[in-house]
Amino acid sequence: MFVLIQKNEELMPDEYLGEIYYVSGDVAYKGKMKIVPADSELIDYLNPDSYQGWDGDTLYVAGIKQLKVQK
Repeated sequence: MFVLIQKNEELMPDEYLGEIYYVSGDVAYKGKMKIVPADSELIDYLNPDSYQGWDGDTLYVAGIKQLKVQK
């Protein structure tokens, strides 16, 4: 998996833009993601070591944080 997470000023503080790709280059997900638990501190989204796994609707981040797909 390859992960690209971004922030911009148009998003709420707990929202991120995510792009997740399979090794083949096919898109697994592209869109808004929201940090869980809601009271979590912001993530170090530029650090690739922060990301621990993807299960199809949740990107697991170091510690107990998660980025959940927003539908």
